[in-house]
Amino acid sequence: MAGLIKGYYHCLECGALFEAVLKDPKDQRCPICGNPPTGKILAGAGLEGFPEMEVPEVSSGVSLKPRVSSKLHGVNHDTQQIYEATMATMDAQKESRQGRVKRTKRKGHGGSKRWLFVAAWLVLMLVIVVAVRMSGEGSEEDDQQGAQRIEDARRAQELELQKRQRLVEAALPECRNVMQGFLQAATTAARSQYVYQGVKLTGEMNRYYQDVLGFSSSQSRVRIIDAKLLDGFAETVIGVLFKNDREEVWEAVLIETSQGWKLDWKFLVRYDELSWSLFAASDDGAEGEFRLYMRVRDVDEDFEQKEMSLVFYKPTMYVKDEFRGMASVPVSVLIDSDMGRAIQGLLDAEDLTSGEVLRDAFGMPIGRIDPARYHRVRVKMRYHRENKGGKGYRLELLEILDHHWYGIRPLEASAAPEESGASEESERAESEQDADEAEEV
Repeated sequence: MAGLIKGYYHCLECGALFEAVLKDPKDQRCPICGNPPTGKILAGAGLEGFPEMEVPEVSSGVSLKPRVSSKLHGVNHDTQQIYEATMATMDAQKESRQGRVKRTKRKGHGGSKRWLFVAAWLVLMLVIVVAVRMSGEGSEEDDQQGAQRIEDARRAQELELQKRQRLVEAALPECRNVMQGFLQAATTAARSQYVYQGVKLTGEMNRYYQDVLGFSSSQSRVRIIDAKLLDGFAETVIGVLFKNDREEVWEAVLIETSQGWKLDWKFLVRYDELSWSLFAASDDGAEGEFRLYMRVRDVDEDFEQKEMSLVFYKPTMYVKDEFRGMASVPVSVLIDSDMGRAIQGLLDAEDLTSGEVLRDAFGMPIGRIDPARYHRVRVKMRYHRENKGGKGYRLELLEILDHHWYGIRPLEASAAPEESGASEESERAESEQDADEAEEV
């Protein structure tokens, strides 16, 4: 042991085990970390406070002081192996620490992604909630506005109906007086004062009343049972149902003019230029326009039928109990024609209004006057004699001119004739002149 010059040191700083020349530990240096094997703290403390120990001399003459090596810090083969093993251990520990750091970082990145996903999901839910709430508020506002518009329209309609009703109620007394005055008038000139455009119609009125008896006094006592403001005319027009002491009912149309309310005379008397009763005795090929009832005859169901059969009736001014007109000879019309399709449209509309109070296209309540499934038309007819000198004849329907009997023209047909600019006095004078001429004839 006394001859040892090298020894093994275990470094307290880095844990390395190395072989080196024996010397004072504080002067020794670790080949790995370069620190004293006793550590930095112990090496710096020194040996102060301890008496210097003398090395006793051995009688053998062998000195216990270490001999100085030619290479104080030389490293032999064993030391090299120890160093390499130590470095390998340190590298493994370093890699282990780096792996833990990487895994920690990966875990940290994964947690960040999850938090980002949660945050994005929360933002998306917030946006959806806000959008739904705003949409709900907008929908509720739209519903409120729609309900308000409906309510405004309903109120406007009520106000319009009240306005129309007040107009009719205010006009009824004068309308009744006009009707009563017309019925009590003894001459055409007197009647024309109550007629719309009476001066222009005086000649036609004269010819008509030559074949029609005058009105009795009982018929002149009239009362109103219904009245409606009619639509579809340029003028203000009222349709009125009258009734007399004999329980006869008739309808009249009155037009408001600058001279007051006037009667639509052609509508009142169902005027025809040529008498319907005399048309059956006309010459072959004669034509005429008539205000008639039209009815489609009931026939056996036949899907191959190409024609429809029509009959016509002349309406009367007064109706009591029920209509008792005489049917014309049957008139045939091709189903697959413009006229046939128009008539089929009337039949379809008839089915739709079944069970309802029947009114015409202008609002006139005709259900109290017209028989069921009878249609008001103004038609153009042609008379055909079947054989020369014979009594047989047939009628040809040339055209359906109107689906009403009004003398005043609706807006849909043409512009209504302008009212004469002459004053009431001039109209009366012209009427009297025409009446005098008619009496002379």
